[in-house]
Amino acid sequence: QDKALRMKESQAEDKVKAEEKVKAEDAALEKEEEEAREQEGQLRPSLRQARKPCPLAARIKKLMQADEDVGKIAQATPTLLARAMELFLKKLVEGTCNVAQSRQAKTVSTSHLKHFVSMDKSTDFLKEKVASAPDLGDAPEAKPKRKRSSGTDKAAGAE
Repeated sequence: QDKALRMKESQAEDKVKAEEKVKAEDAALEKEEEEAREQEGQLRPSLRQARKPCPLAARIKKLMQADEDVGKIAQATPTLLARAMELFLKKLVEGTCNVAQSRQAKTVSTSHLKHFVSMDKSTDFLKEKVASAPDLGDAPEAKPKRKRSSGTDKAAGAE
């Protein structure tokens, strides 16, 4: 009876070990598949990984609460507004830089911004704001900078 009991216990232990081994293999396969999908761009990162602190969210919330008509504000709203602002500004800056690069300008100016706003339909609402900026055709071309003479040359020339 002791031998039979020991055999059953060892068989049970072997069965548990086999099940653990199968679970470990399954977990490894799932992890490999997940990594493959991430590389292909098919898998969104988990919420914990995607959530980043938003420095503007508190300011946006204060601005929203300053309005008497605004009641409760969902927690995600200021963060979403901050992200939308970030994406809009990115589009505005990249477009303005592209205009400046196409004109082979070394410095981005308000004229480049005005040109981009007039070209892009999604920024039509800004036309009034950039109306006072000079047009690109009217803007003076960049003049080469003169090299500054050092202070010792002036002193030597004055003597």
